Amino acid sequence: MFVQAATVHSHVVERDFVASLACGDYTRLTGALSDIDEALHDAAD
Repeated sequence: MFVQAATVHSHVVERDFVASLACGDYTRLTGALSDIDEALHDAAD
């Protein structure tokens, strides 16, 4: 159930938020998310 809800949520975010971003904003967003992901992995170690 959780995985299905997460999948639906990701599609809504993609459709309503990410798809409307300008290229430069998309690049900044994905870079920031990558930085957050890396920091979370570092904190878990």
